[in-house]
Amino acid sequence: MPIVSPNTSEFAATTATTGAAPFMVTFQPVENRGFYPIADSWDYGDTGTASTTDEGDVPAYTISHTYTVPGTYSVTLTGIHQDGDPNPSTFTHTDYITVTAPTATATPSSGDAPLEVAFHGEVDTGEAYMSNITIVFDDATPNYTLAGGPGTTSFDTTHIYADAGIYNAVLTYNTDISPVTLITKNFEITLSEPTPAITGWAGVTLRNVRITPA
Repeated sequence: MPIVSPNTSEFAATTATTGAAPFMVTFQPVENRGFYPIADSWDYGDTGTASTTDEGDVPAYTISHTYTVPGTYSVTLTGIHQDGDPNPSTFTHTDYITVTAPTATATPSSGDAPLEVAFHGEVDTGEAYMSNITIVFDDATPNYTLAGGPGTTSFDTTHIYADAGIYNAVLTYNTDISPVTLITKNFEITLSEPTPAITGWAGVTLRNVRITPA
């Protein structure tokens, strides 16, 4: 059976442990875990795994993983002993990584027609950048497109919806970290008919007047 240690100091993240998807985290085992592993196995908690091969004492190495789905994840490192001990040593950080939803907004999301809506998106993970940014506005107007690429970590644009109705705008973009991840975000935009203006005669006060819509 694996030896499960309550001591979680055998490895640590060398980058932030909380961020928006896609979120890349870099891990590193400590220099001396009290035994000589010949191989390490990583379980990142989101079905992602990785393996490394060690030679001699624990080398100084780092390993990175990208989380693409929001949630909280436990991370486990299992070391295979060099001295012939058949029982691996397993160390776990419980609820170690917190991944939030991608940062993307459309404001305001409701109002009277016509309505100007501001769209914003960003990435905040390591060396990530955005590319192939597209917004489908769902109102028969041309899509917004931006090629992006290295150095593009955010975007902002506005769009005017002219007519009352419910629109399902869709934002998509790629994040160019390994692996390349397609992010999709949906926005519901609701426009109401504008309230008709009531005009009268200068100096006349209207009381108990019933107004019948045309």
